[in-house]
Amino acid sequence: RHAGEGAHFKISYEVKPEFDLVDYNGLEVEAPLYSVGDKDVEERIHYLRFNFSTRENSQEISDTESIANITFAEQEANEAGELPPPQTTDVYLHDPQIVPELRDALLKKKVGDKLKIDLPKTSDDPKVEKKMAPLEVTINKVEKVILPEVTEEFCKKISRDKATNELELRLLVREELDENAKRRGIEALESNMVNALLKKHEFMVPRTITHALLDTMIQELKEE
Repeated sequence: RHAGEGAHFKISYEVKPEFDLVDYNGLEVEAPLYSVGDKDVEERIHYLRFNFSTRENSQEISDTESIANITFAEQEANEAGELPPPQTTDVYLHDPQIVPELRDALLKKKVGDKLKIDLPKTSDDPKVEKKMAPLEVTINKVEKVILPEVTEEFCKKISRDKATNELELRLLVREELDENAKRRGIEALESNMVNALLKKHEFMVPRTITHALLDTMIQELKEE
C-alpha cells in the first residue's frame, strides 16, 4: 500500500487437478475376504465381560486374568549412548496384543519381584531383522480381574434384551461380527480400487483436500 492509493491484495487459491482418465478395463484388484470364527466370538464375549468386571488387589499374578502395574527399564544404551528413562504401565495379561515373552515371564510372579527379560524390539519395517532388547521389569501392583458370569441378567443387559441366554448371545455376537467383516471387506475393496486407479494417474493433490482427509482420519480414530 502506498500513500494516496487504495489497498492492494494478492489472493491465491487452489483448483481441482486436471487429468485424462486412462482406460481401466481389465484392471484387477484384490477383494479381501474377512471370516468370523468361534475364536472371534469367544474373544468378543470375553471383551464384553471384561467391561463389566471388578478388580481385587492381589500379591501374585496367578493367571492371565490379572492386571499388573509394571515399570520397565531398558538395559541397553541407545545411539546417543544413553539409557532411556524407565516407563510405568498397566498390562492385562489376557490381552491378545501383549508380547508372549512378557506374559510368560510375569505369570506366577509376585508384587515387588524384579525380572530380567529380553523382549523383541518393535519396528514398522517387516524387512528389519528381529532384535531383542534386555529389560529390567519391576512389578509394582497386581489386580485380579473378576469376570461376571454369563447369566440371563448379564445377557439381557449387554444385548439390550435381545438375548436371554448364552446361546442367543453368541448368535447375536456372531451376527454383529459378520456384519463388521462384510463392511471391512467392502471398504478394503474400495480402497484397493482407488489405489489401483491412482497408480495410473499422476497429479498433484491440493493441500486443502489432503488436510481435510487427514482431519477425517484423525476424527475416525478418535471415535474408535
